[in-house]
Amino acid sequence: MGKTVLLENLKPMAIEPGMRADLMAVAGDPSLEIGALGRVVSVMKDGRVYRHIPLER
Repeated sequence: MGKTVLLENLKPMAIEPGMRADLMAVAGDPSLEIGALGRVVSVMKDGRVYRHIPLER
């Protein structure tokens, strides 16, 4: 049920100059491997880009 509801609520969107969008770039294809969502490369929020810098362990 959750997947069906999500797909019904998706609307076509465009990424182009002048449009506001919050985006997340990940390493990999989350449609094929859900674990890719845990490998965030960068986030764009309100027109600013934030790059992920892994913490040293």
